Amino acid sequence: MDITQLTNLDTAITFKLRMEHYKKILNAEAMDIDKKLTTHSQTLINDMVLLFEESRVSFGQRRKKLMGAIEKCQADENCYKQLKQTLDKECEVFFDTIDELLNSFNMARKRRSDIAQEEIAKILS
Repeated sequence: MDITQLTNLDTAITFKLRMEHYKKILNAEAMDIDKKLTTHSQTLINDMVLLFEESRVSFGQRRKKLMGAIEKCQADENCYKQLKQTLDKECEVFFDTIDELLNSFNMARKRRSDIAQEEIAKILS
């Protein structure tokens, strides 16, 4: 082997070792980003769960109070029926809204997760 071949071999080996080193660094960075994304997502989920829990409790207390008020109107059958229907409709809208918010959040979270995974895959390839 002459000096040119040895230099080329040395350059190739050095390049390969550096590439492996950089891939390890990128892999560690990708794992760190994934961990941070997971932690952030979990924080958002916990915040939403707490918000929905507080909303349900508040709504339940308000509904119970209104049901008590409506019960006092039973003597007026037409008024009672209308008030009850309105309250039932409000209940339906409340829970439908929570379902829509949860579904939207889950779709957005999945979309962001998919994008992050694609970016990580691009970095590592």
